[in-house]
Amino acid sequence: MSAKRHIVCVHNTNTHGESMIDPFTSNLWLIAPALWACLIVYAIWYSTKAKHYAPITLTEAKQLWTIHRQKSSCGCTKWRPIKHHGQTVGIECGCGHKHVQQRPLVAHAPPPSVAMQTPAFNTAQSSNQSS
Repeated sequence: MSAKRHIVCVHNTNTHGESMIDPFTSNLWLIAPALWACLIVYAIWYSTKAKHYAPITLTEAKQLWTIHRQKSSCGCTKWRPIKHHGQTVGIECGCGHKHVQQRPLVAHAPPPSVAMQTPAFNTAQSSNQSS
């Protein structure tokens, strides 16, 4: 063997007894904030891009199918609901078009719609006129 070490030799004369971890520990002040920043960016991306299925009613499914037929001039007369865990989450048209309702994971559930009946006339005015 020559005076110079072979390229495959385990002993490296340039390290002078340093460990492989030493370069990382000496730069830990730079590596740790970078890892935390990557974790925060990933968490924000995941919470905004990841989605879950949102259930729709049968009436909404029919409306979505009607809108699809009008916009694409589809001549199909049949559609079927797409179900996920027993709830309708979308539609599939006979032409192959699929629509699945999804919303981001961090989105709140829509508030329940409350049908309030408002009188045609103000009741305070009508009670004043009758007296």
